[in-house]
Amino acid sequence: MPEIAGLRDKLNKSPALITLKLWCKKYQWVNRTEQLLAEEMAHLKEKTDKFRAKRKYLVTDILMTKMTKLQKQARTETATVAELKYLWEMHRTEFGESTGKTEVTHRIDESEQVPPDQEENEVGKQIDQVIKKHYEKRRK
Repeated sequence: MPEIAGLRDKLNKSPALITLKLWCKKYQWVNRTEQLLAEEMAHLKEKTDKFRAKRKYLVTDILMTKMTKLQKQARTETATVAELKYLWEMHRTEFGESTGKTEVTHRIDESEQVPPDQEENEVGKQIDQVIKKHYEKRRK
């Protein structure tokens, strides 16, 4: 709390807790802090979105350049399918598309969620004990 120490030096005494609470309310410290955090999060999201867009552009550009090169090579020599496949998969990955015949979903099947039985609880307790012992040994 260097802020309070600096304030204490300026006032030649520590402010009372009630004074700090009043100042907090008067100057809306909580709201201002939340607003600052929201602004920082928005800025970070914007920066991330720009980074992702740039990355998509670069991967697409590389793919198009390589495709052009492979088209020219195909006239004089054989092109490697592995290289083209790798670039195509990179392109699809950047755009969030599947690279195979399967589709990845991110969800939890609630029907598979069952509480642990007695045996699983016992095994869990034993694992917890082993972990505790391990960290106790490391502390010593």
